[in-house]
Formats: sequence, C-alpha cells, structure tokens
Amino acid sequence: MSPTYPEPVGEAIPAGMSACISDIGRYTMPVIVSTDEKILFLNQSGSATFQGAIDQAQASQKALFVGPGVYPIAGISISGSIAISAMPGTVTFQSSGNTSFYITIAPASSGRISDVTLRGMTFDGVDKAFDIGTQPGLIRARNVDRLLIENCFIGRSTQSGIDLKSVAGKIHGNEFYDCRTAVLAEDSAGLEVSSNYIRDTKDNGIVVQRISPSYDGTIISRNRIFTVDNATGGSGQFGNAIFAVQAFNVVVDSNVTNGTNFSGIRLNTCSDSQVSGNNIMNARETALFVEAPDPSVPGYQGVTVTGNVLDTVGRGICAVNPEYGGRQVIVSNNIVRNVIANTFDQWLTPDRDPTKQYTVTTQATGITGEGADIVIASNVVEDCQGPGLVVTPLGSYDPSAGHVRDQNSVAIIAANNIVKNTPISIGYSARDYRGYAEIAENIVIGATNGGVVQVEATPNPSPLLPLDNQFGPYVRVSGSADMAGTTTPITDKISFSRNKSVPATS
Repeated sequence: MSPTYPEPVGEAIPAGMSACISDIGRYTMPVIVSTDEKILFLNQSGSATFQGAIDQAQASQKALFVGPGVYPIAGISISGSIAISAMPGTVTFQSSGNTSFYITIAPASSGRISDVTLRGMTFDGVDKAFDIGTQPGLIRARNVDRLLIENCFIGRSTQSGIDLKSVAGKIHGNEFYDCRTAVLAEDSAGLEVSSNYIRDTKDNGIVVQRISPSYDGTIISRNRIFTVDNATGGSGQFGNAIFAVQAFNVVVDSNVTNGTNFSGIRLNTCSDSQVSGNNIMNARETALFVEAPDPSVPGYQGVTVTGNVLDTVGRGICAVNPEYGGRQVIVSNNIVRNVIANTFDQWLTPDRDPTKQYTVTTQATGITGEGADIVIASNVVEDCQGPGLVVTPLGSYDPSAGHVRDQNSVAIIAANNIVKNTPISIGYSARDYRGYAEIAENIVIGATNGGVVQVEATPNPSPLLPLDNQFGPYVRVSGSADMAGTTTPITDKISFSRNKSVPATS
C-alpha cells in the first residue's frame, strides 16, 4: 500500500492578500518621513508614492522601511543600491490598475548594479495579466550583483513570482503561492535559491536556465515544493519542481518535493552537476531525470546523483540520451520505492495542441542507466511495477540520425545494489557493439520474471511517435537466461559475478 502524506501547512491565502483591488481606495495616501538613519514610507494622510520613497532612499543612501498597509502600485523601478524592509505580514503590494504590477531592479542604462535587498513584504499579483513582454514576473531583476530577497510572500502571479537574468545573490526564506513559476533564473552569475516554501505552481517551481550550455554554478538547496501542475502542457518542459536547463555546475541538495506532474528534479544538459540528499514524493513521471534531449547542443557529463529518497513515482532515477552525448554519471546510495506505471497525456510541443496529444505510460523502472560510463552502486530499490534496475551501455552516436560524436568503448557498472519485489530485478541490454557492463554483487529478492535478464524497451504505439521509439515498457527478451547466481568470464562484454538471488517469501 502506498503511504499517505500530510497536507502542507500554511494559510490558503495569507493575511493581507484577501483584500480585493477594488477596496484599495479606502486606504489613505502614504507619506514619506526622513530620519537620520532611514526613510519611512507610511500609510498616513499624504500624496507620496512608493516610487518616490525608493528614489529618495537611493539618493540619500538610507534604508527604506515600509509601514503597515496595503499599497497600490504599478511599474516600480529600482536602479541602484537600496535596502527595503517591512514587518513580515503587515505590508502588501497590489496592482493599481487592470494589469499586474511589476518591480524592475536593473541599471538605468548599461552596466550592473549591486546591493539590493527586499525583506519582509507581500507581493500579490491578484492573478492579473502582465502588460510587458517575455518572462515577466512580479519582481524582475536584470544585471544585479548581491541581490537579496528574503522573508517575503509572493503570490498569485500569472507568470513568474521572481524573474532573474544575469543576477548574483540569494533568494532565501520566501513563500510562493499560486505562481506560474515561482523562481525563473536565466544566465545566473552566482545565485543561491534556498529555504523557500513553494506551493501550487501552475508550470514549474524553480527554473535555472542558460541561453547556451555553459557554467552557471547556481545552488538550489533546502526548498520545500508542493503541488506543481503542467498547465501549459508539453512533454516535460513543465510540471517540474526543480528544472535546470543547459546550466553547468549546478548543485541541487536537500530539497523536499511532493506532488509534481512530471519530475521532482530534472536536469537537461547540465554537466558537472550534483544532486544529493533530496526527498521526492508523488512524482507522476520520472522523479529524478538526467537528460540531454536536444541534438543541436552537446550532451552532459560528470553528474552525480547520491543519497536521495524517492517514493511513489512513475519512474525513479533516469540517466539517458547517450545518442546526444549524455555520459559519465554516478548513481549511488539512493532509496527508490513504490514505482508505479502511471498513464497520462502529453504533447509533442510545449503546449496543449490537441493534434499533438498522445498517451504515455511510465516504464515504472527504479533506476535506468542508458549511456556511457555510468556507475549504479549501493542503492536500495523496492516495489517497482517495472524492472528495478535497467542498464544499457550505449555510446554517444545514433547512426540512423547521422550523429557521430564518440566512437570509444563505453561501460556501465551495476554493483552492490539491493533490489526487492519487482517483476525483473535487473535488466540489461547489449544494443551497442562498443558497450561493456559488469553486473556484480547485487542482492535481488522476490523477482517474479527474472533476477538478472536481458530486456528491451517496447515502442509507444502512438502514430505521432517514430515506429522505433522506445518509450513503452521494458520486457524480457524471449529465451534470455536468468544470470542471477551465475559467474561469467570478465572478458565477456556483459559479465556477471556473485549476484545473489533470493526467492520471495510469504
């Protein structure tokens, strides 16, 4: 029986966000008060504006403190160093018009700015559309160093809560509610996204991306992300708690995700990255995905996936796409259990075009290593509806598509794993003449269709997909021997040693 999980704690809508925009007129206009140490923006009788308070604080190089109240704003600009703070839960910014407000943090002309802090405020988009172009967010930062946004509540954005481009700094300790994407960071320059609470996003939780594959270095740590939809559709571009795209040297550690339509953590072409100590529950598709699906860019290499706990997912951990250069992955010390064959619709393009819609069923594999130079070691995999482990040594080429990137031999090691209560405990494939694999010293318990057997992926029957696609379930190759308990010469391309097979017990 699958475990149940408590509902995330927190108010449905926090104090201050329930005020409708039509009620803003009952608030008096604010005033600006300057002291020796700070600028005060107060909700008292006056005609001051929040932009005026920001301009005065920047000019005087004083901190800006916002007094309690609900403040109507439109487009706000921050173009220099400033620290803006409020008593948490007492200040709410909402739109003064028919479209959403947005706060832009960016230099007035060229260059960069630094040292901008937003602390303790609520930014409520009230689900209004934006009147600006691509990648809008309630808070938008461009070319900023040492940006700090902390202890804020950011909600009801029809696009991003926070949208960053070429930003260094920290997004820390905030709560996000009902945004399309909570944090969208592009071409980061030294960013940390940590200890945030994110719930009920429409497309993704945290997205870190680069226009071209290159060094990024973003740290995504200790966030809690609950309930991620994929309202836009597609086949994995949306519906992820944490999604990194073409960003190298990313660290994803100690995050908790629960309830994602696609992945808890998805790395798309992210070389030299680390994924460790995360807890992923109730991921409908692949819980932890390492992929390189775009043939136009180099693949990934040097990824470690270690110490994660995955429970109730459509697939567990997948490292794939060797045909586009995906290689060199270590998957170790993870716990994967309750892996279920989930059936749902997805789309060929990142939308919900009904002419491009087809149905998929997850392969329900615990760990899949399809590629070059992969180590799968010391994991515990239990209760999968598909195979517990699948290893397929493949080089980075696809002769049918004309891709030739690496003609060297490739290898996979699957060792010291415990695989329990799966139809096939460990499946292997020998599709590539250059591929070598060692399957050794594993304990397989309760397999009903083979402890260590040769497998192949079946195609998804959709007419929208190529006939030779391998998106269907893995099946045992007819006539393949069960190699559990068998030792073969180490000179064999696929060799087996000291695997212990234990039958199921009642």
